Amino acid sequence: MNRVVKNWEATSNNDLRTAEAMYKAGRYLYVVFMCHLAIVKMLRAILAQKDPEETLPKIHNLIHLAQKIGLSLPDPLRDFFQRIDNVSVATRYPGDYCFASSLVRVAPDTGKVLLLFLVHMMNSPDFQAEAKGKASKSINQSNINATVMQNIKVPVPSLNEQRLFVSKIEALEKQIAAAQAVIDAAPARKEAVMKKYL
Repeated sequence: MNRVVKNWEATSNNDLRTAEAMYKAGRYLYVVFMCHLAIVKMLRAILAQKDPEETLPKIHNLIHLAQKIGLSLPDPLRDFFQRIDNVSVATRYPGDYCFASSLVRVAPDTGKVLLLFLVHMMNSPDFQAEAKGKASKSINQSNINATVMQNIKVPVPSLNEQRLFVSKIEALEKQIAAAQAVIDAAPARKEAVMKKYL
């Protein structure tokens, strides 16, 4: 194992230990942040092990990193990566995101709404605009309380319509990821053509 791989692995393990400490302290926002960071670093370790000459991309998207490595993700793991990617963005970049001073937990009735449908709805531009518009502003971040959050309406079609919506969105996300992989590989292909003919 080379030094770069060992470094990524060691810092990943350190981030997991930090996540455990944050969990014990009840600092759940940082648990998400540190777990996401640990996974990113472990994926980078795998990439560095597979190809030590590869320039590591400066991205935090777990699915994209996994695809770059050539990992075939089973659906449950891909879903988990997608969820933690979505949530961790808000922990990483303050500004346009809303937080409560203590996290607001959404506990939907799963007999009426699919969790993935709700995730997509809550990440939609309309929902985000309404939530941000109702948030109270402070110096470094916006805050929203549970009462305000509870009063934001989300459309809830039938479960069959929700399943259809989720499957269409997931199919489009796979197409986007595949297209992104082609785009990301283009500079290396160009470089190979340049070397071949020049």
